[in-house]
Amino acid sequence: MLPLDYKRVTSSRLTHVAWANNQLWVIFTDGTEGHYEDCPESVYFSMMNAYSKGKFLNEFVIGQYTWVPPGSKSTRR
Repeated sequence: MLPLDYKRVTSSRLTHVAWANNQLWVIFTDGTEGHYEDCPESVYFSMMNAYSKGKFLNEFVIGQYTWVPPGSKSTRR
């Protein structure tokens, strides 16, 4: 059972996406799970409406928000 309200997505790169507390959570097709810090909910909604979730992630999330891999502590203070 997944701890967040993950939504299953059709993507060659991602399997699930969730948003909570300004964190965009993703599960990649290789099973890696983690989140991006300080990511507004509007980015989550835009990603969910994007034709290509992987392309959206590359263009609008990676490099814009801090990646926190599984087991790492949040950068929030």
